Amino acid sequence: SLPVPATIATGVYQMGIRTRTGRGQWSQTRISPVYIYAPGVSSDPAVLTDIEYFINTDRGLGSNTIIAISPTNGSSPIAVSIPLPSTLGVGTHQVGIRTRTGRGQWSQTMLRPLVVFAGQTTNAISRIEYFVNTDPGYGQATNLPFSPSGGQDVTVNANAISPNTLGQFGFFFRAQDTNNRWSPLYYQPLNVTLTGACQFQQTLKSGNWNDPTVWSCGTVPTATQDVLIKTGHTVTLLAPMGRQVCRNLRFETGARLINGGILGVSQP
Repeated sequence: SLPVPATIATGVYQMGIRTRTGRGQWSQTRISPVYIYAPGVSSDPAVLTDIEYFINTDRGLGSNTIIAISPTNGSSPIAVSIPLPSTLGVGTHQVGIRTRTGRGQWSQTMLRPLVVFAGQTTNAISRIEYFVNTDPGYGQATNLPFSPSGGQDVTVNANAISPNTLGQFGFFFRAQDTNNRWSPLYYQPLNVTLTGACQFQQTLKSGNWNDPTVWSCGTVPTATQDVLIKTGHTVTLLAPMGRQVCRNLRFETGARLINGGILGVSQP
């Protein structure tokens, strides 16, 4: 039991302890943090009771805006609303948030940027554009129709997206508002395949002829399907695969067929 001086204030301190032998030899000093609570406080140190926040200027612990919350141990998210002063100017600001326990212990201060834009009562979406794989620049991509015109919450016409080839692509889109500001660029993977009666097959990658994942229809070509081997792809046909077929066979520049088996082409 160690006595605490009556004059010591609440807060965090360092306490050092060491021992001495009968020969006067001292041990190493062990340093540990000590928190001095306010007299009479017996609350659970793990229970949060308050949230304090400030914008730009920290006036010190307990001297900013305090939001009382239902006591919680912090195991579940806490949702609070922070009103913004009407005098807060346009630009980038800093918000600081910290919590306090029932014993008056403060957490570390969490700082986050806050961007305030100019007030725009008529701000609306004026353009949505998209591109596949390669960005031609702001305002230069393909226009994507949307409705309602002049709205803030709009629906795009996906039927306007018409890829002219099969395969896997990166689909990107962004929006522009009536103040000529652009949104972030959004990405969605796009896999274009044929539906219904798949009469045309093209390679998606290099591989064996009898591998369904090589082909755009997800199946091995049949005698009624035209086949195109794309640039840079090599398709291998070996005797153990048995007789393979297609209606006709075409090659793009740099495409190859390694034929060590039997391929029947009905319309060469």
